[in-house]
Amino acid sequence: MSSKYLKRYIIAILLSFSCLIGIGQGNENNISSNPEASDYIQKALDKAYNLEFDTAKLYRDSLSMVLEDHPAVPLVGFYIEYWKKYVSDDPEVEMQKSLEYLQETAKRADEGLQKNSSDPEMNFMALAAYGFITEHYYRKNQNLKAISKAKIAYTFMKKGFSMQDEYSEFFYTTGLYNFYREVFPNYHSYFKPFMWFFKSGDEDLGLEQLEVAYNQATFTRVEALNYLVHLHMHYEDDPEKSLKWSKELVELYPNNPRFIGLALENYCVLGRSVEARRLLEKMKNSSAKQPAEMLDFFEGYVNELEGGDLQYSLNKYEEAMEELKSGKEDTDHLESLILAGTYRVYDRMGDKEKSQKHKKRALDKAKYPLVKNRMILSYHK
Repeated sequence: MSSKYLKRYIIAILLSFSCLIGIGQGNENNISSNPEASDYIQKALDKAYNLEFDTAKLYRDSLSMVLEDHPAVPLVGFYIEYWKKYVSDDPEVEMQKSLEYLQETAKRADEGLQKNSSDPEMNFMALAAYGFITEHYYRKNQNLKAISKAKIAYTFMKKGFSMQDEYSEFFYTTGLYNFYREVFPNYHSYFKPFMWFFKSGDEDLGLEQLEVAYNQATFTRVEALNYLVHLHMHYEDDPEKSLKWSKELVELYPNNPRFIGLALENYCVLGRSVEARRLLEKMKNSSAKQPAEMLDFFEGYVNELEGGDLQYSLNKYEEAMEELKSGKEDTDHLESLILAGTYRVYDRMGDKEKSQKHKKRALDKAKYPLVKNRMILSYHK
């Protein structure tokens, strides 16, 4: 068996667990027994998600006075630095600061587990810290470090399988595992021979568990909501169902560029050009730094939905594709969207040769059923 692919799968699973934080039970210095601490965390996270960083820091400082040595304090600091990259002139500075916060979170969580290895709160804090550190090293192409941290995080993730009933925040991580364990290999066939290594999952149960996290959890609620949009829209090809959650994300966090982008894509897929145009204008006027390729793509897509000039949409798609050539990371999905748009425009123009060329490229690049089914194979002229 190739350990290379096995390790890549571990990393791929862990990368799906972005942006999480949990509450706990058990000792006198935990969050669940301290309503004041819980309130500070909730408010700090809400402000971080909405890019209100000065206020978020005030709540974090108040938290540090209540839970001085708790890993939740640097974990909240990580959240603030993580989202600051969207408005920073030098995102790498914020990412380095976020890594330092994660390392401190891991240190404190490890110390807590030395006192009580079965403490759900400390197990969750450790999972969050090591999972995020894995992601950081993976995106930096420091694969040996990423694999090392992934192994640690995977251990905590497995422990969470038996803790969810007593600790509802684990419905989030367990739900993601159950979904991705079954669905991910279907779209990445080279992983299938190695699935025996991992505990079986359940796609439908995973989605149900994410809904439980959304309805019952406190600190994983937002990310559960985020994944309910992503999984139902992209994998389940059900943008009608994901729309209610897309709308709620934007209503709760109107300044968050990631959530605006998800909702904008959701409206576009459903052909709702009026709402899509409104969100696109909001994205253009946001204080967050939006990638030029994303703005160009959505300008072309919304114009296409509005029945605008096809050449204008084609120009925007070409500009977006040109921007992607600068070597940016994790752009496969956006590239597939741009290629699908280019295919549709050429098809509407009656250029069969170019439309078929781009259709093939789009299908080859598409990561999700949504793109293949709705944007390429069955779009309406």
